[in-house]
Amino acid sequence: MATEALTPDIAVISLPRSVERLMALRQRLGAADPGFTVIKGVDGLQLDPQDLRSRGLLETSALSWPRGQLGCALSHLRCLLRCLRKNQPLMILEDDALLAPDWRTRLQPLLLEAPRDWDLLLLGWNLDSCLQLEWSEGITLSALCQPRLPPAAQLQAALASPGSHRWYRLHKALGLAGYVVSPAGAARILSWALPLRTLPITVPELPERDCFSFDGQLNSLYPKLSTWVCVPPLVLGANDKQASLTAT
Repeated sequence: MATEALTPDIAVISLPRSVERLMALRQRLGAADPGFTVIKGVDGLQLDPQDLRSRGLLETSALSWPRGQLGCALSHLRCLLRCLRKNQPLMILEDDALLAPDWRTRLQPLLLEAPRDWDLLLLGWNLDSCLQLEWSEGITLSALCQPRLPPAAQLQAALASPGSHRWYRLHKALGLAGYVVSPAGAARILSWALPLRTLPITVPELPERDCFSFDGQLNSLYPKLSTWVCVPPLVLGANDKQASLTAT
């Protein structure tokens, strides 16, 4: 879709019990931030997977997902519904997102350069997983980062590094710390995503594996959408396994 130069509205997913994470994100966004809408995250600890299955929200294959991942999935679907209702692009952040210091200045021209009729623009990915993109037409590139789990300070320093950003067609990636979705993209994802189900992640020359999460499930859809990833990233998830709210 054609994109206006202005930064889209921002929705931040945050659990009511993680107030400190939301406060930290406000500080990272800085005083110049125009504000954002907090989307109340679905708390996986309060979910009954069998009840979700009986309501048609997940298949049997997703009963083994950590409940935190079920809550995370439903939270992102909640944001996609908001995008669809507002009928305008929406930038979605998780509350542990780390952003480049000048992310807004960099994002605005990038939005103007986004391919026509894009569905989803991924602003970063989890560095402990594989990224596969289309480097040139008909040529894919698969990358693994080291270290796999850098500390937040190192991630923030990397985001602050100067350099030009570019969109590449996305094939595979994990992580939804920050992305922009169009109304058309939101509609396509919503019509496909439910019931939640476990699907394999297949990357040539790497072992196939199942991933018990919404971002893992989306890897089967990305090649069918107009989905693009920003390299180098503008947003990275802290991806702190010890402080994770989705592992249980």
